[in-house]
Amino acid sequence: MRTLAQLCALFLLTLATSQAGEDTFASLRDLTQKKLPAKCECSPIAKNEMSGWRYFEVSSPDSHFRIILSERGYFTQQDWQRELTETTKYLEEYFAKPAPTKAENLKMTEAIKRLSALPNASYQGIGINVDLQTPDETYPDFEKDGKEAYEWFSIIVLPLDGYSPPDQSPSSNSAKNSPN
Repeated sequence: MRTLAQLCALFLLTLATSQAGEDTFASLRDLTQKKLPAKCECSPIAKNEMSGWRYFEVSSPDSHFRIILSERGYFTQQDWQRELTETTKYLEEYFAKPAPTKAENLKMTEAIKRLSALPNASYQGIGINVDLQTPDETYPDFEKDGKEAYEWFSIIVLPLDGYSPPDQSPSSNSAKNSPN
């Protein structure tokens, strides 16, 4: 009976946490829309069917650039650094091998998935990935649109807390310094 009560409590806690995350991501979308110029549009929140992450897109009708914000799992700075260090160390060792085994190839694939799941920022207890996407081909206003998109990017990352790689000071905010 006690185990059932613990399971129910855990379920309710998980449900409340996931709903809080949904509300937080929606509030980030609303905040983003309010801070950007009127010509910018934030798409409704959608779910990427392949990754399972929720996202929204920031764009302008007269620009080919877009910024995608996606929700990720939350990491503390220490956990984020540990995950980054362990994963990149494994990948460095893997790529140094002349002939990896099939098992090592599978492990490498998992390491790349873990690395790609790391957020580049956080916001009120949720992980966030911010990606500035550029068009494949240039066009007459490419440079002007690129500069404008970078300005939007800078506005978007202001309320976010960036993660710092282990060799950088935690006080430097990597999400605020780079669109990558």
